[in-house]
Amino acid sequence: MRFTCVFATLAAAIALTALAAEDPKPKEPVKPHREKPLESKDAAKLFKAESWKQVHAAAELMLKEKSTDFLIDSIATAPKLTLEQAKKMTMDEKEKFFHGLVSDRAKADKMQGIHILICKSPTYLYVGTTGDAHFPSGDASKIRVALLAGMRDKKPDEALLKIVNMALEAKGLGEKK
Repeated sequence: MRFTCVFATLAAAIALTALAAEDPKPKEPVKPHREKPLESKDAAKLFKAESWKQVHAAAELMLKEKSTDFLIDSIATAPKLTLEQAKKMTMDEKEKFFHGLVSDRAKADKMQGIHILICKSPTYLYVGTTGDAHFPSGDASKIRVALLAGMRDKKPDEALLKIVNMALEAKGLGEKK
């Protein structure tokens, strides 16, 4: 008899805990902070148009589903920086310079997400997150490594598609296999 009473009390406690854990209201979809995604630009002409379309599709999906900006910009040359100046810069100085470019753009566009900046001359790749991106820094590093490897192997379009998929997966939007 005593065992039955203890068992019934335990079962009731478990049921109440399960009910408390359930959210009585269904979650409302996240409302994007802007109408349309920011426009990624391939000013350095590093990628094929077909590959670049995937960037735009990913940006739309991330904004709609996760209210996260996804922006990739390639530039031919760094603004306000001569090749002579770039050659004299240390890696830390380059990192600070390109971080400043991304930060300025993020402030101007009220960006909340992932920004990948590819500079052709001086050759540099910056992957950063801004605002409330909820993007793991480890994933940002993996994206950087994958893109650098693809560029080094002269397979920029394959690398671009790979990093687009990596970014989508990091946000829980990757393809279901």
